[in-house]
Amino acid sequence: MAGAKYPSSGTVAAEPGPIDLDWSATALLIIDMQRDFLEPGGFGEMLGNDVSQLRRTIGPNQKLLAAFARAGLPASRLRNASRIGFRSFKLHLDP
Repeated sequence: MAGAKYPSSGTVAAEPGPIDLDWSATALLIIDMQRDFLEPGGFGEMLGNDVSQLRRTIGPNQKLLAAFARAGLPASRLRNASRIGFRSFKLHLDP
């Protein structure tokens, strides 16, 4: 990991199989962990998602983010935001 007290590489248990990482070339990216996708009554539930299943990812993500911070590794959190009535993506059918 970034500091001298951490190994420079390691293996993370994952499904379908373990992942070998070079910590000097690794960053954590968390995308769209926001209420509209995770809480009852939000956009995620409107799409038919069982948001109770998604909410259980919050704790593990918090622990992972804290571990990256302690190790001095880069981590970013991204979220999609738009004004009311604004469409992020438009379908263009013009030739």
